[in-house]
Amino acid sequence: MTSENVDNVEIVVVGDGGVGKSCLTLRFVCDEFREEYNPTLEEAFRTQTVIDKKACQIDIVDTAGQEEFQVLRDTHLTVGDGFLIVYSITNQNSFQFVSKLRGQIHRARSSEDVPFVLVGNKSDLEDSRDVSTEDGKQLAKDWGNVKFFETSAKTGKNTKEAFQECVKEIRKHRQPKNEKKDSTKTDNDINDSNCHSSCSCSSSSPSSHPHPTLHLLLHLPLVIISKMRFTTKYLLELSICMCIIS
Repeated sequence: MTSENVDNVEIVVVGDGGVGKSCLTLRFVCDEFREEYNPTLEEAFRTQTVIDKKACQIDIVDTAGQEEFQVLRDTHLTVGDGFLIVYSITNQNSFQFVSKLRGQIHRARSSEDVPFVLVGNKSDLEDSRDVSTEDGKQLAKDWGNVKFFETSAKTGKNTKEAFQECVKEIRKHRQPKNEKKDSTKTDNDINDSNCHSSCSCSSSSPSSHPHPTLHLLLHLPLVIISKMRFTTKYLLELSICMCIIS
């Protein structure tokens, strides 16, 4: 199977701390559940699947929910193809927080045309429910009838469906762009659009546009970088970038 026949998408999983983002991701990628909870700084996963008879390679970024790591999370809001916005049905505060996250994504993208899937996790804890199913459905409707699922990372309920629906939404979002005659945009144009206007990377020289992974590091405070748990994928990309630059 050639790469031309495979969709490549990046899904960013966002939500308040403790809502089960990592457990959802692990259930989808590895079909396993972890009882213990360790706050995540950032982890990246890759999996391949077939959705609607078309092969798809999915990169999933599991982001930090804690406010102190907002800078790290925000770096992915501009580059993700689609977003799983997660709350816990046992925590009303996490439900309120998803609207704030959606606003942050809109501001980061300078657009409200972004693929979303709203997820109410921990549906297996019905006795501890603090957010009704109706409230989740209403919020999804208020957001423009985005797709909504109540999931359980523990039992696997609707986990696969939520991620697959996000891929479908990304494909729909891409379709109009593929039909536009906008193929003249170069790689440097794309890099320019991802850089802040005051970024030192912005110049006409192709060599001044670093790989996205290196660009991420150049814009993060050292205290955040020192705490990041880099995956093998990121380390490999970074080493390649440094070799190119040198």
